[in-house]
Formats: sequence, C-alpha cells, structure tokens
Amino acid sequence: MQYSIENVQNVLKSFYFPQQYHPQQEMNVVMRDAQEWLMSFQRSPQAWTLSQQLLYQGGQVEFQYFGASTIESKLKSEWSSMSTELQSSILGQILQILQNPLNLHRTVLTRLVLSVSVIACHAVPTLWPNPIYDILKLGLTQTNQDSSSSSSPSTPTDELYIIEHYLNPSNPNINLILELLTILPFEVTQCDFITQDARTQVSNRFNRSIDSIIKLLSNLLSIQNQNNNNQNNNFNLSTIKNNSLKCLKSWIIFNISPSSFLTSPLVMQYGFDSVQRDAQLVEEFVSVLSEIVTFMGGKHFKQYPTTFNTMLGRVLETLPRYAQLAVLEENEQIFHHIFSLFTQIAETHPKLLMASKLYCDAFLDAFSDLVAKGDMESCEPLSLVITEIHSLHDNDVDVSSFYKFLKNLIPIYRDKCMYPLDSDSNLLAEASAEFDRFIGLRNIVGDSLLSIYGILEESTKSILLSMLWNDISQYNNNIMAVNGWRAIESTIFLLGFLSEGISSNDDTSFVPQLFQLLGALPAHSTPLVKSTIILAGKYANLLEKSSQYLYKIVSDFIPAFSNPELATSASDSFLSISKNKKCASLLSNNLKDLIIHCSPILNITNLTVYFNIIEGLFEISSVLNPGEILNNLSPLLTPHITILNQLSIKQHLNPTETTQITNSLKLLIRFMKIFEIDDGLESQPSQSPPLNPANNNNNNNTTTITSDYSLIILPIVEIILPITRNLITNNDNDEILENVCLLCKRIILSCNKNAIVPMLPTIFFQMTNLFLKHPSCAAISTMSFGVGCLSLGNAHDYVSTALTTLTNIMIDLWKRHVNESIQRHQQQYHHHPNNQYQQQPTAISYNLSIQPDLTKDFFAFITQSLKYNVLSIPQGLSTLLFQILLDNLLFINDKPTARPCFQFLSFLISMTKEESNYYINIKNELDQFLNQNGELLIKQLLTAVGGGIPRSVSPYVSETIFALVSKYPNIFRPIALKFLSIDGFPSNKVTFDQKQLFLNKLMRLKGKSPFKEAVSDFYLNCLVNIEQIKGLLELIKKDDIVGSGEIIKTLADWSRVEENRNIIAKESNILDVVVSLIQPYKDSDDNNRGHLNEMICRLLGNLCFEHEDNRELIQNHKDVDTIIKTLVEFVKQTTRPSLRKTACAAIANISSCSEFFQGAFYETGIVDIIFSLLADSNTSQDVKQWATQALKNVVEDNLDNQTNIKHSDLVILLNQLKQSIKQDGWIDNTFALELINLLSSFLINEKLKKETLNEGMIDEILNLIDQAEPTRELVDELDEEEINEITGEVSVAPLAAEAIVKLAEKDQLREYFLKGDVIERMIKIIGSKPPVFSQQSKKTTLRVLDLAKTKRFITRALAYVSLEDASVEKLMDHVQLFIDMFDEQDTEQMVSSAMLIGNLSINEKNIKILLEKKVLEKMTENLKTYPNHQPIQHLILAAIRNITNPSSAFKGTVISKDLMDCIVTNMRVQNQVIQYTAIGVLKHVTLCSDQNYILFMQDSYNLQALLDLANGVTKASIEEEDEEEEEKKPKDKRVAYESTRILKRFLEMKNVLSEESTKENLTRDCVGPFFELLNAPFAILRCEGSRGVNQLYKTDSTLIDITNEHHWKSIVSALKESISSLSSQDTAFNQETVSTLLEILNQQTKDESICQKIKSLDAITSLKNLIKLDSITPTVKSTIQQLLVQISI
Repeated sequence: MQYSIENVQNVLKSFYFPQQYHPQQEMNVVMRDAQEWLMSFQRSPQAWTLSQQLLYQGGQVEFQYFGASTIESKLKSEWSSMSTELQSSILGQILQILQNPLNLHRTVLTRLVLSVSVIACHAVPTLWPNPIYDILKLGLTQTNQDSSSSSSPSTPTDELYIIEHYLNPSNPNINLILELLTILPFEVTQCDFITQDARTQVSNRFNRSIDSIIKLLSNLLSIQNQNNNNQNNNFNLSTIKNNSLKCLKSWIIFNISPSSFLTSPLVMQYGFDSVQRDAQLVEEFVSVLSEIVTFMGGKHFKQYPTTFNTMLGRVLETLPRYAQLAVLEENEQIFHHIFSLFTQIAETHPKLLMASKLYCDAFLDAFSDLVAKGDMESCEPLSLVITEIHSLHDNDVDVSSFYKFLKNLIPIYRDKCMYPLDSDSNLLAEASAEFDRFIGLRNIVGDSLLSIYGILEESTKSILLSMLWNDISQYNNNIMAVNGWRAIESTIFLLGFLSEGISSNDDTSFVPQLFQLLGALPAHSTPLVKSTIILAGKYANLLEKSSQYLYKIVSDFIPAFSNPELATSASDSFLSISKNKKCASLLSNNLKDLIIHCSPILNITNLTVYFNIIEGLFEISSVLNPGEILNNLSPLLTPHITILNQLSIKQHLNPTETTQITNSLKLLIRFMKIFEIDDGLESQPSQSPPLNPANNNNNNNTTTITSDYSLIILPIVEIILPITRNLITNNDNDEILENVCLLCKRIILSCNKNAIVPMLPTIFFQMTNLFLKHPSCAAISTMSFGVGCLSLGNAHDYVSTALTTLTNIMIDLWKRHVNESIQRHQQQYHHHPNNQYQQQPTAISYNLSIQPDLTKDFFAFITQSLKYNVLSIPQGLSTLLFQILLDNLLFINDKPTARPCFQFLSFLISMTKEESNYYINIKNELDQFLNQNGELLIKQLLTAVGGGIPRSVSPYVSETIFALVSKYPNIFRPIALKFLSIDGFPSNKVTFDQKQLFLNKLMRLKGKSPFKEAVSDFYLNCLVNIEQIKGLLELIKKDDIVGSGEIIKTLADWSRVEENRNIIAKESNILDVVVSLIQPYKDSDDNNRGHLNEMICRLLGNLCFEHEDNRELIQNHKDVDTIIKTLVEFVKQTTRPSLRKTACAAIANISSCSEFFQGAFYETGIVDIIFSLLADSNTSQDVKQWATQALKNVVEDNLDNQTNIKHSDLVILLNQLKQSIKQDGWIDNTFALELINLLSSFLINEKLKKETLNEGMIDEILNLIDQAEPTRELVDELDEEEINEITGEVSVAPLAAEAIVKLAEKDQLREYFLKGDVIERMIKIIGSKPPVFSQQSKKTTLRVLDLAKTKRFITRALAYVSLEDASVEKLMDHVQLFIDMFDEQDTEQMVSSAMLIGNLSINEKNIKILLEKKVLEKMTENLKTYPNHQPIQHLILAAIRNITNPSSAFKGTVISKDLMDCIVTNMRVQNQVIQYTAIGVLKHVTLCSDQNYILFMQDSYNLQALLDLANGVTKASIEEEDEEEEEKKPKDKRVAYESTRILKRFLEMKNVLSEESTKENLTRDCVGPFFELLNAPFAILRCEGSRGVNQLYKTDSTLIDITNEHHWKSIVSALKESISSLSSQDTAFNQETVSTLLEILNQQTKDESICQKIKSLDAITSLKNLIKLDSITPTVKSTIQQLLVQISI
C-alpha cells in the first residue's frame, strides 16, 4: 500500500475527530477501521519519513503525537532489522529535531525523548559513542552560539565547557536536556529488549560522564535568583530546579558512586539551600533524599557515615517547617512525603541515628511531632520503624536513645485509635470502606504498641493505665467533651493488645488495678462496651487475679448476649474466660445463677453465639465435682435431650425439626468434647488412635479425666444411645447421621477404657446399621477409635459382626461400575509392550476405586483391628481381602485408592510375631495363603513394577515388595528369580542382566527410600529398547506438532533411567531429529508448539543427567550452537513459565561438569538472565529453583564465569533464600539448599568478597541463623516416616554457620568480623540455651542436633576470628562461655574452645583471669578423657603453651602430675605437630618453676620420651613406619632440635636434682642429641649444639671424643657451615659456634694419642678444606693452621 502525508492525516482525522467527519452511527466502525489502517502504516517502511513530517505539518498536537509515538514504536520493534545507515540517520534526525523543537507540544517532546533513550540502549557505545556529549550539545542553539564570546571555540568538544558556557537557566532547551538525562539511566536499567552485557556497556559509557552531569546539576541548583540580563526571561527557575532534582534521583537509582553527590556540595548545600528558598521544590527534593536514604538498604550512608550527621542537621533545619506549613494548608501529599522520609531514616539507619549525639534527640522529637500531626495512615509506615527498633532490642543492641520517642508514641497512638467521626461529628458508619480501613490500621497500631511493650514493659503499662484513669475520672466529672468515651475505648483497645505479651509468669500486679478501673467505667457506648468485653477475653489467663471484676464482667456479658452488635464479642470472651480453669473454678460458685440468667437468651438465632455460651457453661461445670456437674447442667441438657427423644421417632421431619435435631446433637458433641483426651484426633479420622486413648493426658486447657467422670458421662450416654439408634433407624438426612457418628466418636474419646468398653457393642451396632443405610467415612472412623480401646487378647463378636458387615457392603460397592473400570484400564495400559508371559487375571470382579475415601477408611479400620484386636478378625476375612487385592492389583490405577490398599497388604505381610499367642491364627492363614498364592502375588507385583500399572502407583507397590523382601526373603527371591529368568518378563525392554541387577538390589537395600528409587528405575527400564526408539523417531513429522510432542515426551520419560540414556543418545539419530523440530521462539506460538518445546528441553536435560558421554555427543554435534541458543531463548521468553522451567533444567544438566558448556552458556549472558528471573516477583517458584540449579552448574565451579557477578546479585540470592524458607520451610526444600550453597561459594570469591562483606553480608547470614528456630519447629508437624527420611539439617542455620566459618578462615577477611556487633551476635548464638522438651524423641533430637551443629560452626568461626588481636577484648568478656565448653560432651566444641582460649592468652591480664577460672584443670581433665582424639590433644596443648608463657602470670606455678603425664604421653604420639606442641609446653612449665622440672625428672619414662624425640626414635607420623627404606623422605628434624635445646636447658638445671645418678644419666644421655644439633641447618641451633657440647666437655671431657667418627664429622660439618656463613645476618651465632668448637679441638689435640687417631679420620684434609673456604676470617684461619701444626707434630 502506498502511504502519503495526506492520506495519513486524513485517517488520523477520522481516528481522533470522527464526530466532525462522520455520522454518529458510523463512528465506531470508522474508528476501528482507522486504527487498523494506522497500525498497518506504522509497520511500513514509509512510516520513518512520514512520521517526521507529521511533527511539523498540519499543526495538530494529535498528529504530532502519533508521529512521535510511531518513531518510538518502530525503534523498539525494528531496530535489530534496520541497517546501520538507517539507524544512524534516524538518530541524527531526532537529535536535530530536538535541538530546535519549535512549537512541538510537551507530550510530543516526551515521546521523542523516549525514542532517544531506546536508541541509546541499542546503539551505545558502538553506533553512538558519546551520548551525553551529544545531548548536552542540544543546548547549542543558533541563538546562544551567536551571542557567545568570540573567544569561545565555535564547536565546543568538551562537556564541561558546554555546561559552563551554554547550559544556564535561560537556555531554551535546558528542560529538554534535563528530561533526556533523566530518562536515559531509567530506560537502561528498566528496558527488557537488550542483554545484560549490552546494558553493562551502556552503563559504563554513561558513568564516564557522571562528573559532567553532576556539574550541570550543581550549577543549576546553586543559582539563587533569575538574571534579568538573559535574553530569555521566560524561564521558570523552580521548574528547572525541579527537573534537576528529578534527574539527580534518576542517576542515584542508576547506582552512581555516592561520593559524587554526598561528598560534593550538590545535595547537602545546593539542594537544601534551594529548598529553603523555594517551597515548590520540597516534594521532589524529599524524594531525592528518600532514594539516598533507602537505596539498596541504605548502603550510601553506610559507606559515608559522616555525611549522615550533615544530612540530619539540614533535614531538621528545613523540613519540619514545611511539614507544619503543609498541615496548615492541608497539603497531605507534601506532609506524607516528609513524614515518609523521617520514617525511612529511622527504619534504615537506626544505629547511625543513635550514634548522632548532636541530632538524635532533636530528630526524634521532630519525628514525634510529625506522628502527632499525621493521620491514621501514617501509622502503617511508622510500624516498620517500631519493628526495626524492637529487632535491635532483641539482638541486645542498646536502644535507650529511642525510649523517649517510644513513650511519646503511646498517647499519640491512643488519640489516633479513637473511633473516627464523620463530617457531622457522628460516628463513622461501620459498614463503610473507610471504617474497614480504620480497623485495619488500628490493628497495625496495636501490633506496634506490643513491640513497644517488648522494649518498655513497665512504662507502657504505666502510661496506658494512667491515661485510662485520667480519662475515666474526667469523664465522670464531666470535664471531657461529649465524645470522651472514645478516648477510654481507645486505651482499652490498646491494653487488649498487651495481653499477647503478658504471661502468668510476668509481673501481673497491674491486673487488679486494670480491672478496678474498668469496673469504674461510666454508662457508655456500644464500641466501648465491645472493647471492654474483648479486653476481658484477652486477659482471660490473668482474670483470676481480680475475681471481683471477673464476676462483674461476666454478669455484664449476659445483657450483651442479647445485643446483636455485642453478642459475638461477648460470647467469644465468655468462652475464652471459661476455658481458663482458675476462672472457671471461681465462676463455678455461681454456675446455677449463670445458667438461670443465660437460659432466657439461649433461644437466639445466632448459632455461633449460642454454642459459645453453651460451651462456656460446659467448661465452667467441668471443674466441679462429678456429682455436681449433672445437677448444674441438667437444665441445659435436658431440653435438648427431650427434643431429640421426641423427634427421633419421627420418620418425616420438616426443616425446622431437622435443624433442632442437628443443633441438639452439636450441643451434646460440645459437651462431650470437654472431657475429651485429645481434640486433635477429630481432624484426622483415618489415623490410628492410641491403644488406650482415654489414658493419654493432655494439659492444653483440658481436664485430666479419671474413671470418676464416667459417672457424669455414662448416665447421659445411656439416655443418648437409644435416641441415636432411633435417629439412625428413622432418618436418612446426611447431616443428622454424620453428627450421630461424631457424637459417638466423642463419647468414645471422652471415657476411659473401663467405662467405654461396655458401651462399644451398642455403638458398633449402631454404626454398622448406619453404614448399611448410609456408607459413611465418619461411621468407619468412629469404629476405628473404638477398636483402639480394646485389649489385644479378647475377641468381641460385635467387632467381628461390624467387620463382616462392612466388608460385605464394601465388596458390593466395589462390584459396581466394574465394566467401566476394565475398559478404562485396557485403554490406558494394555498397549504396554509385554509379551505372552505377562498375563492379566482372567476376570476382574471389583472396582476398588469407586469411592476412594471409603476404601481408604475401610482398610484403615481393618488395619486398626489387626493392630489392637486381632482376635476379633473373622476367620478368612484378611485373606479374602488379600485375595481381592491380589486379583485386582493391576487394576488399581489411582493414588487415593492405591495407598490404603497397598499399605494394608504391607502391614499384613509385615506383622511381627511378638504376640504369638494372639497372632498365630492369622499368621497361619497368611502363611497358607502365601504358600498357595505366593507365586501369583510376586508375579503380579513384578508385572506392576514392570510397567503394568500407572507410574504414580508404583511407589505404593514398592512398599508391598519391601515388606515381602523383609519378612519372606527366602520365598521372594527364588520365585522372583524364576519369573525374571523368563525372556520378556515383565517387559521385553530389559535384559536378564538388568533384571538380575534389579533383584540383587532389592535383596540388598534396607531403607524404603532407596528401595522405592530402585523400583522406579526398573519401571522406566521396562519401557524402552532401541527398535522402539527408532520406530518412534520415524513417526515424528515436523508438521505434526501434537504427535511429535507426545513422542518426544515418551523419549524424555524413558531417558530418566541411566541405561535408557545410553541407548537413546548413542544408538539413534535423536539429536538430528530434535534440531529439525527446533524453531525460533515466538510469543504467538500456540500451546501445542509450546508443549513440544518443553518436551525437547526435558529430553535434552534427561539425556545429559549425570552422563558425560551424552554431553560430549551434543558438544560435537554440528548444530550445538543452535541447541544452546534455543535453550537460552526459551529461558528469556516470558509467556510460558513451564517452558522456562524445563529450559533451565536442561541447561543445568547439560552444563554440569562441562567446561565447554559452562563457557558456552556464559557467553550467551545466561547468568544475568537468571539473576533477572530470580529478582522478578512474577517468576514462579519452580522456575526459580531450576534457574538456580542452572546458575550453580554454569558458574559455581568455574571462576571465570563468576567475573560479572555483583553484590546486588548476591542480595537477590539472599532474598530468594529468605522468601523460600518463609514459604516452604527448610526440610526437603532443595531450592533453599541450592541457594545457601551458591551464596556460600560466592562469598569466598576474590572479586566479590570484600564488596559483599562491606555491604554487611555477615550480618545478613547471622540473621538467617537467628531466625531459624521457627523452621526447626516445623519438624513437629512431620510424621514418623518423614522423620526417618531426614538425612540433613532441619534448618538453614548449620549451612549458614558453615559459610561464616569459610569467611573466618581467610586471614584477609577477619577484619569484617570486627565491625558492628558481629562478634556479640555470634556469641549470643553459641550461648543460647537449647530447647527443653518434656519427652525425648527423634523430632526433638533433630532440633537439638541442628542447633548444636550451628553452634559448633559459629564457635569455630569465633576461634578463627580470635586470631585478630582486636577481637580479644570483646571475646574475653565472654570467656566463661568458652571455658564451660570443656565440661560438655561435644568434642568439636572442645577443639574450638581450646583454639579460643589459646588465642586469648596473649597478655598477662588475660592469662591471670584464665588461671583464676581454673582453665588448666578443665583442660587437663579433657586431655585425660580423650587421649586418642588428636585435635583435642593438639589444640588444648597449644592453648596451655600460650597460658604457661614464662613471662606471664603463670611464672612460679607448679602443674599437676596429671598434666605432666598428658604432656609426656603426647610426646610419644606419632604426630609431629602434637610432639612439637607438647615439648613447647614442657619447655614453658619447666622455665616457670624448678618444681616442674623436678616433677618431670622424677620418672625416667619422661626423660626417655624426651630423649627419643631428640634422637629421632619416635616416629613423626604413622606413615613413616610404612615407608620403604629406599623411598623414605628426608626427615623434618624440628622436633629433635627443639627437644635437644630443652635437654640443654635441663642439663643447666641439673643441680636442683637431688639424686646424683639422675644427674649422671642426664649428662650422658645428652651427648648424642647435642652432636646431632651441630648438624642443624640454622646458625642459632648449631650455636646451641656447640654450647651443649662445650658444657658436656667441661663437665666430663671424656664424654666428647673427637676420635669417634660421628663426633669428628659433626664438628667438622658444623665448622664448615658456620665458617661459610660468617658474613650472614647470623654472624654472632656462627662466630660463637666456630670459636667454641675450635677451642674444644685445641684442648683435645694437645693429647698426641688423640692426634694420631684423628689422622686416620682424614682430619688434616678436612681442616685444610676449611682453610680454603672463601668466607674464612684471618683469625679463624690462623687458629685452624695452629691445629694443623699441632696434629702434624
């Protein structure tokens, strides 16, 4: 179609102004046609040119707007298909239009601005390298260029130059430039049509111009008044500044560096100064401040905390005045903006606020004033502040700076909670939406007050009670206005909320005062009465403390019951009070009067009120003696029993009579409920009741029932049961019959065993007859509870009769619709490719799925009877049911039916023989049945798991097989092997080897979960072979989307099994087929194409699951790029969440353990796409879960792929983790597990870690730990089987704590633990007391272990943190906590505590404290208790080594023999680290006291241990013993050297020893080690060795024999090393070694015989070689030459 400007304009006229050109009746058609024509025009190439013409021709704003919108729309939709030349041309044309916009309307300019932003997102930096510069150039209009100074360059190229010389308020394009600069950053961050990489490139280019933008905004905001000399005097400075502030906010959101606007004068000076002078700027400037305060959790002021004080001062100087003005002018918008800012400051930065000594009090006073002036709506954001303060308080942060503010809020809250008035000063109508909103906000205020109470308990109560007293006094004295009751009611309402924070253990002395005040209330209005009544109900647990008021309030309830406005609240509170046993006891004294007063009003029609009153009276009566209960309640019960008796014999009831019967039955049910043992059983009728429910006690507001109460219940039951019999006989009304069942069940639950058993025959008879008329789950449930009360060893005919009758009824029921069941089964499962050996039963007799709920409860009843009263089971009944299930096993196709049926089979097979006398008959029946039908049963079961039943049912079949294998392994294995040996059974898709492997697994596996998994895998194995795969692939046609989708789905299902994955990928052309089906994704794809795409993803993902070979097949495929690109496109699309999920799953499996695919997917930008998905609240949970798995596999093990991950991405993961735990808990929450593992791995990423920790990530992780207890409590909701399947943690806390440890292990990261209150929070975690449980169970154990594991990790992290000296002081404040860990049985905690104690022992003050706390004694005890626990031995010894520092307070301390024994024992441990630590302790203790030296030397075993170390006898490790001689590594002799140094010290101290023989032995034993020390590689050690040798020589010269080859070589070696190092930094040590050894040689060689002997050792050559050393000094050389002369002569 040809388009021209004229026909476009004509159509636009028809579209925008149809009334001017067309008749009224044609307008709708004309407009519709015009719209279609214009849409067609917008898609045409001519639209580019004609749209620009529309901007100037015709003059109509609508035409201009259409032209601008068309440009924007085409840029968004067609950019990628446009040529570079066209792209560049369009950009230039738009910029040219904007430079001289002439008379374009404001809305038109906005569309063009948006067009520029679209181009920027696509074209920067490639096509448009300098966007900011080009936008600033729009200010270079012809006018201002002509008027500029001649000295200025004609074409400015510098952004700052343009800003300084051209961009002032008089520039006609200044607002346009500001709008462009505002839109650009917003569009870049929000647009969804560019990749993350492109977004990053654009952002980087923008960031290069930040300084220019800040300069421009600073210039504009700093202008104080208009310059009248400007050529354009029409500019509005307020508008320009407002636009400047909008622009600044946009760039703040863009996440520019906060230093650009916080440390410069832009905000703190120019911004505040402008606002002070111009009220029109307030709203926008406050919006800017809000962004600064709240951006990313307030990170700006966390980075620049000093600017926070400046901001506070300027805020207080400027904004309260404007808030006051806004109130006077009734400008709610401005006021709420300012109020919101104050709220955000207090909520986001409470710690910085409290730290501001200069402004904190003034800010909070101003804030209080704002709260008082604000409306009720302001209470909602304020509640966030209160919550944050309360949270800080709970975390032991000092919030006393807020106390005055919080106290001020209480009277303000009272005023705001007063009932609202309308414009005529009347109460607001309760039916209005405004009133509903008021009630909602009122409850928010109540919650906030409760939080304040949690901080200031006494003050809160005192203020409220004082206000209440004053209000009541003033009201009674006519001081208050007419509506003064509103203040009283408001206070009472708030007092009611405090009840949630008050327990009977708290100080409740105020309660009598409170109720005394309430008792003084004047005649008042309905709302006040209602609030008072509700208050009484809330304080029910404390009312017994004010009995006088208790009587009054309850008596006040009676007239309230008759008031429709008060009745519900009054009856609720009455019931709440009555359930409190102490209150009930007090009220029971006047029970008769209460009943008399209540009786006239019990005819009310409100059943909720009626039953609340009745149940309250029942609760009060329950505390009386048994004999008094019936006397008091007879007036209530008798009328209803009479009604039931009269009406029960009628066969035809009218609706009124039916209602009377139903209500009377419900009343009796409530009466029985009072005496019930466990109310929780009502909601779970199909569960197993306790064996004797009446003997189980529950203290949750119930009376413990003893046999005496049967005197109350049984007489009533004896009257009731004949009535219920008549009701069953004469009625067919379902509701009546259901209530009869419930009443009978309540009777059973309310009586003890001895009392109820005589009644059971009647109850069972009635329930059986009821079931005959009306098959009911409630009837079966009632009998199930009844069976639980019977003893195992007695048979009861009525149980047998019931079982027989119910079985017959159920069998008859199952026979219905049998043909439908057969037909449905054949249609669904007979196509399944089994061979002739897989025969189905010849006939099917029953349809067990006809009523699944009845089937479920029936089999539950049978199972209960087997458990609790097996002797009443009719002979043959269990095997009859077994036979029915066996015959129909392959026809049970739905889960609701399958579960109870197969659970019954499993229980029957698994029955133990513990009660052999009772079970022997039924066991014999079962054994006989299995002997006859065992082969058929096993065959049917194998057929089922071979694909003969729906896959959803197979897990329940596996339970039955598990029972068979567990109880009858010798029967199961040979029969199963027999059938599995048949070729083609149970499927021709599995080989004999696969079947044999499956059978072996079944016989080996012990747990139910792995057993089910093995069965599931075999099920899938039975469905596939290569011929069938190829046949299916041949059926795939590109144009048959539906059929292809189903085939791909089948192949995807088969690929779940590993063996199938091998066949499908390698033996077929499946990848070629898949690629042929792939098409570019379009939002317009129909559901069939969408389904096919999903199945392609499933197939690819399943093929690659834990399958490296298949990943390589895809990697090497010619179309691998197409596969990768397609999967990413599927993730990016937004219309099919299920496709997103399967695509993410495919990416996760394909990229697992594959560097190629990890890199390939990373290059597509998938990481940024996934983070966008996770951040999007519209993304479904299952998509997020698989997206996280994909993210993990792409980046976790590939550091190169973590390059672009930012802190904000980690925040996304953290937020998702919190949300997931909140919604789904932790147990079995694989999504949360993946998230915490990802977070943990990213936290130690070199690039991320410091940024992340600077942003407070440690606090966030600690928050996860602090909030974990509610998650742990969810364990209580799990059943036994679920509990047994838990293998990991029950909360996120242990893994979060482990992440903390990983951070603390890094030396360079420990500084971040010293910031804020991190250490205090960690200490609070490990110091928290574990929950105390009255009974231990696996549930409680899991909770305790979870907390203990968390504590272990946090303690270990603290141990690492304690390596930082700056942490020591804080940790010492809690040192007793660490010392106490030595008394626990937790060895890991002992290790961590030892690390802590050792690291804290860095100064004399700390060591003194530790010694006073007897820490050495505790550690010694641990060393003795855990002698083989090497970490404990090592770290405790290391701590002791630090404590026993000779220069510390330990000096002079004598250690115990036990500690000495532990030291010596560890010297003999084959672990070099422990050996070194032990001798370090020995060195310290012997230096500290001679008595410790004497203690050590008293036992020759001790000295021998030291000598063995010095001589290298004790192995350094266990592995050392296993080394072959030729493979032995060079020994690390540090322990030997240090031991020798200690020996030298001991030798010097030997005179303190008393026995000469000990001294002699010590001296003699030191010879070898000293000479060995001469060979040490370090100068100081050689020097020590020479000193020791010299000391020995002086003590006994005969000990040093240089004629000994070893001695001579050691001396010469030491001389050589020392002479060679005379010029090193250890010169002094080397010189001493040389001089000492040469002196010994000099003395020895004076003996001629010695000289002759050493000649044979080639001494002369050795000495001459020493002389030749380059580093020898003249003195040493001369000495050696003298020795040579001496030896030679």
